[in-house]
Amino acid sequence: EKIRFVTRLSPNRKLYKSLVSNHVDKLESNCNAVFYRDRLLYIKRVPTQLCDHAAYAYVAIDHQRRSDEIYAFMKRTAEVKKKRSSDEIDRKIKSMGVFIILSSDNVETSEILPLYYTRQTIEQVFDLYKNNADLLPLRTHGEDTFRGHLMLSFISTIAYMLVNSLLDGTKFCADGAFRVLRNLKCKVFDDCILVKEATKKINEIAEHLNIALPLHL
Repeated sequence: EKIRFVTRLSPNRKLYKSLVSNHVDKLESNCNAVFYRDRLLYIKRVPTQLCDHAAYAYVAIDHQRRSDEIYAFMKRTAEVKKKRSSDEIDRKIKSMGVFIILSSDNVETSEILPLYYTRQTIEQVFDLYKNNADLLPLRTHGEDTFRGHLMLSFISTIAYMLVNSLLDGTKFCADGAFRVLRNLKCKVFDDCILVKEATKKINEIAEHLNIALPLHL
């Protein structure tokens, strides 16, 4: 069965260098223009072979990134005492702002970046899933237990990511906030609960999250 994939091609690969050499010169054309998140890109789909299997290379230029890299490179070149030859400068400039995405699927050039970044987001979520929600190791002895463990781990991951997003703009991540907040203790009596006085860090987190900390309940 065919394995579907989408991945970025490393610049040190022979295939990368060959694709850049053969396709970059005429890439900046209106027929290749694509807008993605307010970025102007030029993307061309090129059929290729990977280990004797058919695949597709999406050769792309990020217009803004290319302009910034060329400007910085030319500025450095003008400032250094050692002069470069025109051919060397042209070779360096040719690959600036260029990246290549490989995929098993033949999709429209306008769809390849959303597909690639969706995969990247899934990988980041799975990384949190493994490292922060106790997904592994799976010490289970039945399918029902296995499914239940996955469900609880997935819910924990969603909660973790939600708390992280709520803490955006602070010096705390979800892990750090939980470690700080677990120090907020209380004493339970028959008729009331007395809450321990909050520390400075606890107050910072509560204020950012717009949470009122009562002295008694």
